[in-house]
Amino acid sequence: MILLIVAAALSSTKRPGWQWLAVVTGLTYVFLGIIALLVPDYPGSWGQLGGLASLFAGAMYIMLTLVVAEGMRLREESRRIALSFK
Repeated sequence: MILLIVAAALSSTKRPGWQWLAVVTGLTYVFLGIIALLVPDYPGSWGQLGGLASLFAGAMYIMLTLVVAEGMRLREESRRIALSFK
């Protein structure tokens, strides 16, 4: 779990490769949510509520990563177009 928090912190720096790291982090949360839903009574499991929360958080993490990456791409493209008119 600590490694997922570290991965989220590293992807927030937006250094090269941050999109892939963020998507893998989101997919890991989705995977852990599915496993928690499959074995809710297993010792150490997050249970049904934790599994649903993890599924939702992982999906939102991936979606927000894609939105931010697209926004950065559009910002860079508009900057390039603005500089071409000067």
